[in-house]
Amino acid sequence: MRRGIVKIVALMSTGAFIFPVATRVLANSSSYYTADGFTIYPIQNMHIVLQREVVKIEPHPSSTHKLKWFASCHFIFYNKRDGNELVTMGYPDWLQTRFAPDCEMNEFGGKYNEFLKSDKANAQILEKNPIFGHALVYLRGYRLGKLPYYSRAWRVSDLEVLVDSQQVRTRHKPIGLKIKAAKAFRDSFAVGPEEPKGAFIWKLPFKAYETKTVRVTFSFSGLCDIENQQEVTYLLRTGALWADSIEAADIYWDLKGRRANEKSIHPKTYTREGDVLHWHFENFEPREDIGLYISYKK
Repeated sequence: MRRGIVKIVALMSTGAFIFPVATRVLANSSSYYTADGFTIYPIQNMHIVLQREVVKIEPHPSSTHKLKWFASCHFIFYNKRDGNELVTMGYPDWLQTRFAPDCEMNEFGGKYNEFLKSDKANAQILEKNPIFGHALVYLRGYRLGKLPYYSRAWRVSDLEVLVDSQQVRTRHKPIGLKIKAAKAFRDSFAVGPEEPKGAFIWKLPFKAYETKTVRVTFSFSGLCDIENQQEVTYLLRTGALWADSIEAADIYWDLKGRRANEKSIHPKTYTREGDVLHWHFENFEPREDIGLYISYKK
């Protein structure tokens, strides 16, 4: 099924932002959201097909934090058009909601303070959002082009992209993506998942009927709390934004000693060999994501 052009448009409102915080009774005030795993998505696309997706997720090899995961994702793309095609690909990023640029004693801190004082709207944002206000002011300045990308203000820090085994340089942009993980166990956490506020993007040219391989690696943690509870998701749904259906997808999730109640794993169409969960899909347009809930003692 052809889906036509898909555009993800950045929100450029110059007014105050309302940040999505939990409105229910706080189940656990120590809860926090880092990021979930995503299939890369098109900023603009009409002819590029995601033929195959192979995702391998395992506990992060360089971290003692049991709630941190590392994903290695291989994608095979195909240009079905009889002409050249230039596609912009993206991987989402999330704002550090408690980031306080006014405390940064460096060149960026100076730029932030200058922007903060330059517009009365910024003071209104701080007044309405005493906890997240500085992060929202930074986001506003970034969207307006008055503040640069600053890595400490964002959650994704170790993204790496290779195209046909060659590393490519990505650019960070304030591009919003109206999609987030649907958590089944949100009552166990004080906060909820967030929509991405930015993205790492890169352009990829295709010749007529050309196939290219893209490898993306990153770490993520999902929803967590200090009681070692976690609901973590790999979002397949962004794969539906590519042209046509996905011919095949395999997702391998290695728990390596982490315990996940089988009732909390979804979808249920997985097989298991030792610690490794495996989902296999063929000729599908993803409408649900991979997710699991983990709870264990320290």
